[in-house]
Amino acid sequence: MEDLFAKLSEATVHPEPYPHVIIENVLDAETCAALLREMPAMEVLTRGEAPRSNHRFSLSASAALSDPRVSPRWKDVMREGISQKFLQAVIQKFSSHIRREHPQFEASFGPLEKLEVTHRQQKERPLHAVGLDVQIAVNTPALSPGTTVRGGHLDKPDKIFTGLLYLRHEEDESTGADLELQEILPGEVVFGRSFSLPGSQVRTVRTVPYRNNTLVLFLNTPRSVHAVTARSIAAWPRYHINIVGEMREPVFSVKLDQAVEPPPSSASAPPPSLKMEPLLARCVSDQALETHPFPMLVLENVLPESLYRELEVALPECLKEGATMRIFEPAQGVNHYPSGKSASLQPALPDNSKGARTAVNLLADPGLPQVWRDFVEANLSQEALSACLKLFGAAILREYPDFEQRFGPLSSLRARRRGIDPVGPGDVELDVLIGVQTSVKEKTCAQRGPHLKKNNKVIECYLYFRPDADNGQDGAHEFFAITGSSNLPFGAGWQADPDKLELARVVPSRGNTMVAWVNTPRSIQQVAPRDPSPFALPFVELLVQLPEALFEVERLPAAGEGACDLPPTQGASDASQPAVDGVEFKSGWHLPERDGGGQFRWMGAGAPSVMEVPWTYSSSGLLQIEIRHALTATAASSLEIRVNGESMPMKLRPADHGLRAECKIASSVLQGQKSPTSAVIELHLPELRRPSDVNPASTDSRLVGLAIGRVSLTPVSHPQGTPKEASKGGDAVMQDFLFEIPLQGLGETADQAGGGSWFRWASARQDWWIDLQRLPDGGARLGCRFTALGSGTDAPLPRVVANGRSLAVKARLESGLTVLEADLSPQLLAKRPRSLRLKFQAQRGGAAPGKAKASRSPGVWRRVKGWFKR
Repeated sequence: MEDLFAKLSEATVHPEPYPHVIIENVLDAETCAALLREMPAMEVLTRGEAPRSNHRFSLSASAALSDPRVSPRWKDVMREGISQKFLQAVIQKFSSHIRREHPQFEASFGPLEKLEVTHRQQKERPLHAVGLDVQIAVNTPALSPGTTVRGGHLDKPDKIFTGLLYLRHEEDESTGADLELQEILPGEVVFGRSFSLPGSQVRTVRTVPYRNNTLVLFLNTPRSVHAVTARSIAAWPRYHINIVGEMREPVFSVKLDQAVEPPPSSASAPPPSLKMEPLLARCVSDQALETHPFPMLVLENVLPESLYRELEVALPECLKEGATMRIFEPAQGVNHYPSGKSASLQPALPDNSKGARTAVNLLADPGLPQVWRDFVEANLSQEALSACLKLFGAAILREYPDFEQRFGPLSSLRARRRGIDPVGPGDVELDVLIGVQTSVKEKTCAQRGPHLKKNNKVIECYLYFRPDADNGQDGAHEFFAITGSSNLPFGAGWQADPDKLELARVVPSRGNTMVAWVNTPRSIQQVAPRDPSPFALPFVELLVQLPEALFEVERLPAAGEGACDLPPTQGASDASQPAVDGVEFKSGWHLPERDGGGQFRWMGAGAPSVMEVPWTYSSSGLLQIEIRHALTATAASSLEIRVNGESMPMKLRPADHGLRAECKIASSVLQGQKSPTSAVIELHLPELRRPSDVNPASTDSRLVGLAIGRVSLTPVSHPQGTPKEASKGGDAVMQDFLFEIPLQGLGETADQAGGGSWFRWASARQDWWIDLQRLPDGGARLGCRFTALGSGTDAPLPRVVANGRSLAVKARLESGLTVLEADLSPQLLAKRPRSLRLKFQAQRGGAAPGKAKASRSPGVWRRVKGWFKR
C-alpha cells in the first residue's frame, strides 16, 4: 500500500465537475494480481444470497476482517484502508477543496487536522470522527446486455469522500461499467428519493474507464453526481474496492422530492438489445470444408470469449427443467463455471446419459436467461438458414444432385422453427437444443455407438461447453468411414456395426469448439466413450431438417422378424460381456442398446416379449430380471411375468442400475418346459408408449415399455453347476448361506413404511423366511423360520452372524417350522447403515429345539452363493 500513499500524494486534483483524482496503476502489479487471485468466493461476497444478473454486493471491512475465508493479504489491504494514515493522506490531498466546498465543515466537525478514524459501523462516535470503510464490492455477471447498476445520483450527504479502486479480470472482454462524472445543468434541482437525477438535468463531463488497477477518489458535494454506464453481456463479475469516509451527521443538504423516483440518466439508460449473430454466420463464407469422410467444418474459439463465458455462466439455468431431465442442481461444490457457480448432477441419473431441451421448450420457459433466449432466436432465423446454406450449399448439391428438384432452390428455402411454426413446401425446420451428457461415476462407458443422424436432417452442428477444469481427453467427437464398398445396414437408433467402420476424424470436445457436417448415408459419428469424471459434458446442438426423408439406407428389421443383433458397442463398461448369460431373445424385442450400466433391450417390438433362459435343474429357481429404464412411472409395477405359460408373483427391488424383478419359481413349473435345456419367459405390459410422445425432445417413435438388462435363472437348492442327476437324493444336507439384506425402506420406527423387511429363500424341500422389524430404539428384531431338514435327520442349529458379530438366538418349534429370533442393537446396524450382512454357519452338534440330542449330521454344509442379495 506504500505505492498508493505515494501516488496519492503526487496526484493532481481535478476541480471539475467536482474535486476528484484519477490514478492508474495505483498498486504494485504483484499486489493487484494477488488480490484478484485471492478474491473471496462469490458465496462469501453475497453472504449466501442467490445472485441475480448485474446485482451489487459489498463485504465491509469489519465483516471481512473477522471472516477466515478472506485471505491475509486482503485483510492487510483493508486494515491499511481504514487506518489513520490513509485518512490523513486523503484529507491532506483534499483539504483546500473541503474548505471551499463545505465552508461550515470545520465549525461543525472540528479542524481537518484533528479528524480521527473510527469504524464506519460504530454508530456512537464523536463528531470529529470519520467512519472509514473499505468494502470488497462485486457486480454479478450481466446475463443480458444494456443493464446498469445505477443512473445519475449523489451519495448520501453524510459522506465526505468516496473512492473506487477497480480490479478487473484480464479475461473480462465486456464493455461498459465505466464511471461517469456528471455536471448538473442550470435550473431548479430536485433529487429523487435515492438522491438520483433525471438524465435531462445532467451532462457527462468525464468518463473513468473500468480498467484494472485504476483508482478514482472524489469529494462528496451537492453537485457530485455520478453514474455507472450500461454493461454489455458479461461473464465475469465486476470487482472493485469501495472506499467510504462518512461523518456522523450530514455535511450538506439538497432538495428532495420524496414522491418521485426519476428514471436513470439518459447517458446511462440501457441501450437497445444487442443483435445476437447466428453461430454459423461467424464462419467466413469461403471457409474450406473437410471432405473426408463426409463434408464437415471444425472451428475452435468460434464465439468471442466474452460471449462464450456469458453463455457458460447461464448454462445451468437453461438445463434445469423438470419436463425433460433435471440435469443441474446446486450441490457438491464442483466448480464448473468461472463465476464460481457450483453444479453437480443428480446421482439418480445413469452415467453418461444424454438429456436436452428443444427450442420450443426453451422459449416457453419464462426463466430462460436473456442471453440464451437471444442465442436461440438468432439461430432459428432466416439469417441462420442463409448462413448455413452459404457454407454448406455447394456440398449439399454435390451429395444430393436432385435436392433442388425435390425441395426447391436453396435460395428460396424458408426457415421455420421446429415445433412452433407450420411447415409447408419449400420450408426447412431449424432447432436449437441445449443439453448435456451426465458425469461418469463408475466405469468407462459410451452414450451411444457409431450411428447416423435421422435421415430427414440436412445439417448437424455441435458447440461444446466443456468446463475448463475438465482436462480429460475422453468424450471427443469421432467420425467414421465405411470400410469396403457394400452398403451398411443400420439397426435401432440408426446404429452401425463398428467392425465395418474405421475412425477417420477426431474432434476434441473442448469448450467453444464447433463441429458441423452434412448428413449423408455415410455420416456416421459418435461421442467417444468417456472415462470416470465428476464433470458433465454440456453442448448446444443446432439442426436443419426437412419435412421428409433426404435419403434411405438399409435398415435391419425389428427383433423377432429375422433381425440379427449388432455387436456390443466397444468401449462401454463391461463391453466384453453379454447383457445376459446364455439368454436367447426371441420375439418382441428391439435391437440392443447400451448405457453406463451395460447392454439392454427395449420391450415393445411385438407383444409379448419372449426369451429362453437355460435351465437344467430339477429344483425350484430364482428368476432375476434387471429393469434398466422405464418409459412411464407405472410400467415396472404393471409388468406381468409368465414362466412356461404360468403367471408368476413378482417382487420389485432396488438395483445398481434401476430395479430388479424377482420371482421364485416352483420346480413343478420349471419341469414343465417344452425344451429340456431352457425355460420360456414371457414379459407382458398392458401399454406401450413412444418416447417422442412422452418427451418432446425425443425423435424416437418406437413403441417401447421397459428396458431389460441382465437376466438370470438360478437354482435355489444346489450348488451352481450341479446337474439334475446329482440331486436325486433330495436335500438331505443344508447349505451355508450369506445374505445381504438392504435396510433402505426399512422404517426408522415400527410404524414407518411398515417397519419391516423380508427375504425368502427356497429349495425343493427346504424354505427359509427371514424377517427384519425395526424397533423404536433404532435397533431391529430378526426372525428366521425354516422347514425341517431333509431325510428326517436332526440337524444342529446354525450359528447366526450379523455384521460380523455372533447373535444370541432363541429357538423354538412352531407348526413344524424351526424359528430363530434375535435382537439387533442400533450400534450393530450402524456398522453397515445401508444393509445387513447376515451369515448362517454350520455347527458340529446341537439339537433341534424340543428334541433330545441326536446323531450329528455327517454332511458338510456347502456354500452355494457367496452373496445373495435381497
